[in-house]
Amino acid sequence: MFRDITERRRAEEALRETRHLVDRILESTPNLIYIYDLAEHRNMYANREVTEFLGYTPQQVQAMGSALFGNILHPDDTATVAEHHARMASAAESEVQTVEYRMRHHRGEWRWLRSRDVPFSRDEKRAARRILGFAEDVTEHKHADEALRAAHRKFESLIKASPVGIATLDPGRKLTLWNPALEQMFGWTAGEVLGRTLPYIPPEESEEHAGILTRVMSGEPFDGIALRTARKDGSHIDVSMSTAAYLDDDGNIMGVLGVVQDITERTLAELELRETKELFTSFMRHSPIYSFIKEVTPTESRVLHASENYEQMIGIKGSDMVGKTMAQLFPAEFAAKMTADDWAVVSKGEILTTDEDLDDRNYTTVKAPITLGDKTLLVGHTIDITARKQAEAKLAETARRLELATSSGGLGVWDWDIKNNRMAWDDRMFELYGIRKDTFPARIDAWLNGLHPEDKERAVAECQAALDGKKEFDTTFRVVHPEGTVKYLKANGLVIRDQDCVAVRMLGLNKDITDSRLYEEERERLQEQLLHSQKLESVGRLAGGVAHDFNNMLGVILGHADLALKTLEPTHRLYADLEAIRKAAERSADLTRQLLMFARRQTVAPKVLDLNDTMAGALKMLRPLIGEEIQLNWRPEADVWPVNVDPSQIDQILANLCVNARDAIAGVGKITIETGNVTLDGDYCVRHAGFVPGEYVRLVVSDDGCGMDKETLTHVFEPFFTTKGVGEGTGLGLATVYGIVKQNNGFINVYSEVGQGTTLVIYLPRHVGKTAQTQTDGGAKPRLRGQETILLVEDEPAILNVTTEMLETLGYIVVAAGTPGEALSLARERAGEIHLLMTDVVMPEMNGRDLAKNLLSLYPDLRRLFMSGYTANVIAHHGVLDEGVHFIQKPFSLTALAAKVREALEE
Repeated sequence: MFRDITERRRAEEALRETRHLVDRILESTPNLIYIYDLAEHRNMYANREVTEFLGYTPQQVQAMGSALFGNILHPDDTATVAEHHARMASAAESEVQTVEYRMRHHRGEWRWLRSRDVPFSRDEKRAARRILGFAEDVTEHKHADEALRAAHRKFESLIKASPVGIATLDPGRKLTLWNPALEQMFGWTAGEVLGRTLPYIPPEESEEHAGILTRVMSGEPFDGIALRTARKDGSHIDVSMSTAAYLDDDGNIMGVLGVVQDITERTLAELELRETKELFTSFMRHSPIYSFIKEVTPTESRVLHASENYEQMIGIKGSDMVGKTMAQLFPAEFAAKMTADDWAVVSKGEILTTDEDLDDRNYTTVKAPITLGDKTLLVGHTIDITARKQAEAKLAETARRLELATSSGGLGVWDWDIKNNRMAWDDRMFELYGIRKDTFPARIDAWLNGLHPEDKERAVAECQAALDGKKEFDTTFRVVHPEGTVKYLKANGLVIRDQDCVAVRMLGLNKDITDSRLYEEERERLQEQLLHSQKLESVGRLAGGVAHDFNNMLGVILGHADLALKTLEPTHRLYADLEAIRKAAERSADLTRQLLMFARRQTVAPKVLDLNDTMAGALKMLRPLIGEEIQLNWRPEADVWPVNVDPSQIDQILANLCVNARDAIAGVGKITIETGNVTLDGDYCVRHAGFVPGEYVRLVVSDDGCGMDKETLTHVFEPFFTTKGVGEGTGLGLATVYGIVKQNNGFINVYSEVGQGTTLVIYLPRHVGKTAQTQTDGGAKPRLRGQETILLVEDEPAILNVTTEMLETLGYIVVAAGTPGEALSLARERAGEIHLLMTDVVMPEMNGRDLAKNLLSLYPDLRRLFMSGYTANVIAHHGVLDEGVHFIQKPFSLTALAAKVREALEE
């Protein structure tokens, strides 16, 4: 029986074609495709990609059968695959599940597979019997992931171990990374800051930080920008920050990485270095000593730095010396020695001190080596010791006194137990305070009781200040010994405190500075004397100038008054007025004469004389001056040395001193005048400023009057200074005495106390030579008139006119000239004889002395008479007339003129 199987054959053919198509698809797909039987636990099918993935041939894979997975599945993935198959058995229709596992390649390496499986062909219980798997080779992806994870783990380790702070920010400026270095740097943990904005911007820096953050988030990189930030505890920290943005594939900013370093110490070091450099630069610019740094080789010493004040030493600023060698700065021999010395310092590593002379200046230099890295330089300081050298000779007396002071005893040591008020002294302390040990109270009272009453309050206050911690105990004070001796002491003390800073003990030293203190007081006193002397010199120069001009005016007044009186009878109504004018002019002339004496411009004619003989004659003049109620005692020392002085000046000294003494005595009193020889040594002159050692004749005038206070003594020699009432004195008496003594190279001292009287001591230099014989008056009065011809030369017209009239009144023929040139012309033109030249000393064109020399060539027998308010050293040296010179002091009266003219003509 036959059956029609055409449809079946068609169906089978279609099935075959379908299977062939499926096979073609499965073999041509790049995926790994397999069919696995869950019930029988075996592989039903694997395409060519599976065999190539595993490295086996299709026959080898087919031969493996159900043992495929068991043979090549990684042991660690067995459980994973089993669990996956269990899930697939119960999976719903078309449910896709994924699993990853490793399989061993034919060559032995393990390869990763990611499979996406779907269930099909279910059993009667609707459980999936088989799964269709679509797998892909993810071995390289897995290796890349593993490498990425390893790199990430390594990056995290580096971040955690990094000594610098590392942080990241997302585009919203939130922190996404905060490593341990930042936690330690700022004090915030990662948990406190992640997901938040930056917490460490101090308020005063917020504006600057905000601007920088905006630029950072815009992608602008920063490399080592310095910022001031804040820690969690509020303290500030200086950091250096570098930033960089990281981008996605499209160039968008994904975040910012920041690297932060703590540079607080570096900032402080840089600040200190900057300050040190500024200090060094300032020192080199303003140093009072000469400082330098050099680089030295055996043959060359070159300046690296030098202070600016080298301009004072060698005429070159320190900045201009930099880079120059010694040979370029100093003479060759000096430069060679200096280079050798510098190399010795550097090569031997020793400090060298040298003394050098340069351009009449003395210097001492200290040089020392300094090492900077692998280089050794030389640093030095030079001090100008010229003043010190010059002062050493002058310090001999001071050194002697200091040696005497130190040799008389050492330092006294004391120890005061403050809490128990117990005082301990060494032996020297008892000597300093003049206390015996058996009378020592061993308390602070021993010190207090010895203090001078005027110093006690201050010394106690300074001691208390030291106990209170306000200052060190370093002071000087006086102590009074029981017998009355006063000592100056210097005291230093160290306060010892307990743990509560309470003063419990004080240790100290005392030193006797009596000699040095008295010496300092004496030095100050001598300085005051010197300043006073200089002030008197200045006043004297002023007074002398005024007196000169005043004398010219007085000469005119006095001359005309004398001439007018000669023409009038004493009974004339104008005679008394003219006489009053003449007397006023003479009194004014006396004042100017005293001013000139004070200024040492009074012209004098000194003579070698015995002071006792001169004084004896002057006593007759003095007794009427002082009055009968005052006793005058004369105590001359026998055989006094001769002196070279104008006798009239001795009279002036005695008159002024005795009148002053008389005025200081109220009622009955005593004035004593003494003479004697004295030799002044160096010690005395050191204590008395301006005195010169040598042999002198001493003149002493003392009284028992009211005396003077210290303030009055400081002005006593000043002109016009007086303690008398208005109209009772001119204030020129002692000023005149002072000027006379100084003009004769002498010295004067005054000693006085209120209520104890006054003593003035004058020292006149001893004259070595014969004493002049005293000439007696012949008895006949010289004639005062004459008929000789006189050439009168005077540049002041008023004086020329009145002097001409006075000479003509005396009978002389006068040839008057207003200038030296006119006088020479008149002398050459005159046919007759000229017997006398009477000329002013100081004139324009030429002085009177030179005029006289010129006229002597015309008239060899010409006599000369000079006149002046003062001589200006033309015919006199320091006011002392040259020998044989005739001189008349302006202003002069008619009688004085007549006598001087006859004296000059008849000598």
